[in-house]
Amino acid sequence: MRVSLFAVGASALLLGQSVATLAEKDDLKRARTKKPRDLYQGEDQSAMSKVLNGHLKRAEKNTLPCDHWSTRQLQEFMAKIADGRSDELQQVYRYSQDRRAIHTETLDEHKEQWNKLNHIVENHPHLYAPQQEAHCREAVMWWTHHLAETTRGTFRSANLTVPLLPEGSKTACGRGEGHDEHHVCSFINEKNSCDWCHSTQAAHDAGVPGTSVPDALKKFSGPDDGNPKGWDRKRRCDQDSMPRCQLCEGVGGRAWSDKNEDIDLTHCEIVANASGVDPKTVAPPLYPKKFTVQRKDGKQGGYSDTLIGWKTDPFCFGFFPQNDSIKPLCYRSEDSLIKYYDIEKEATRID
Repeated sequence: MRVSLFAVGASALLLGQSVATLAEKDDLKRARTKKPRDLYQGEDQSAMSKVLNGHLKRAEKNTLPCDHWSTRQLQEFMAKIADGRSDELQQVYRYSQDRRAIHTETLDEHKEQWNKLNHIVENHPHLYAPQQEAHCREAVMWWTHHLAETTRGTFRSANLTVPLLPEGSKTACGRGEGHDEHHVCSFINEKNSCDWCHSTQAAHDAGVPGTSVPDALKKFSGPDDGNPKGWDRKRRCDQDSMPRCQLCEGVGGRAWSDKNEDIDLTHCEIVANASGVDPKTVAPPLYPKKFTVQRKDGKQGGYSDTLIGWKTDPFCFGFFPQNDSIKPLCYRSEDSLIKYYDIEKEATRID
């Protein structure tokens, strides 16, 4: 049994398994629901935050706007509620690869991370505002998605003050120029991901200029992850990158780690500029509906692929390919003697 960091009257609040891990039916139902109801969404970052703050103010006796908190005060708030986090809710998020999952397990690990962030930000004060806002979002996420309702009730009875979300646009952090700044911005970009679920992206869907990336067959959904690993434009060039991607940028290749240099880039040579070509005369590149790739002499040919996804275990057994690179990634190389593919029969075989 663990004891919380504060007491009510003469008796200490016990926030061990008897309270903290007893997620009720409604808690678990909400944890298993990845898409929030319309009541919990807004058309953009600011509107979304105002909507969610309205719910917080109605539910909590004591709240305080984000800009009234320092980063250390927000860290102290999270330290107070850390022992109340529900193991059941965390397991739901982890097994479904939900963005709400917390990847730093113990309070000591969080404190070590916070101390490192604080030390870097002291030497790079322009990062303070992005860090402070990110901590507000992180603290609200812990309070809302990692505490069972009974646990929140226990904290309410102790008159705990809950932070609110920042209601403006995100303060830019980018990817950071040096290693230390890159570390802070990677942390911030991950904590600032509430809008992946709570924003309706209404302006984007309406095609408002400046809010949408180029069409590119409309394969893009959700906000950009900000290139947190700091890959150069040869390894990665996004649809919304400025200046726009040029020939032989974003070619990718065979990668084996998050380090920018750990990749065999695909060979690319510029032979001509297509500005004078009529697009109507060019057939669009499409994946064949049916094909076979086979190694001919035992040494060359065959099929090779690299699957990239979030790292969920030390040996990369459990990852599933994802469309952002905020978290540590696994790189699984798959090489085969032969591959058969038939989309019309919904069949594939790889040896």
